[in-house]
Amino acid sequence: MSLEPSFECWVRPEGYLRFADIEKVIEYIEAGDLCLLPSDSAYVLTGLFTVEGVTDDLDAILDRRGLAMSLAFGSFRKAEAFAELSPKARLFMRELTPGGLTFVAKASGLARAGFARTRLHAPGTLGVRLTESRVETQLAYELDQPLTTTPVRDPDGHELVEANEALDHVLPRLAAMASRRRLAVIHGTVAYPRRLSTVVAETTAAGLPQLRVLRQGAIELSEITAAARRCQYEDVEVVDP
Repeated sequence: MSLEPSFECWVRPEGYLRFADIEKVIEYIEAGDLCLLPSDSAYVLTGLFTVEGVTDDLDAILDRRGLAMSLAFGSFRKAEAFAELSPKARLFMRELTPGGLTFVAKASGLARAGFARTRLHAPGTLGVRLTESRVETQLAYELDQPLTTTPVRDPDGHELVEANEALDHVLPRLAAMASRRRLAVIHGTVAYPRRLSTVVAETTAAGLPQLRVLRQGAIELSEITAAARRCQYEDVEVVDP
């Protein structure tokens, strides 16, 4: 593989891709190829977790070392089909998405739980994301499947927010892979550079539902707490101070 992307396209001023470009990117992704695109906080390298070997290659290219992978969904309806969300969780997510939130929930069904364990490095759970990246949402919606949303970082661990920087980091590693996957690149703007999502999960304490903050991020703790109260969670526990 030469050190050039196989296909490049540019986001329109409104933040969307033309359908001609969407169709081409979908062709790549459904064939098991990868795509660089602007998400909420960084450029991400994405693909379909259901395609054999894709998440293994993402791990290797991005040097993730078994970190859990979240999924970006094209609609709330699709997220509900993949994850078991309580009525309170649904209300909470509707209040704060699309936006910088990752909601960790149990995968629905044995097959999806198995995929979560073997391909997403998660214990039968999914990190559900409904992002403000219009192109990421557009792609996931048209595919009718969630996309992995894995940020590209430099060797010092900083998220890369420019397409060319992300491309320079990814291409040499991709070219060295035995799988020989192609790469589509979508040029656009990262809306909230390096503001990683706030990660939460629903738990119970003494039989009462509460919200656990696993990582503080783009959504302020005060806003999380206020939304949790409105959705009648008993309490908010902060694991990541």
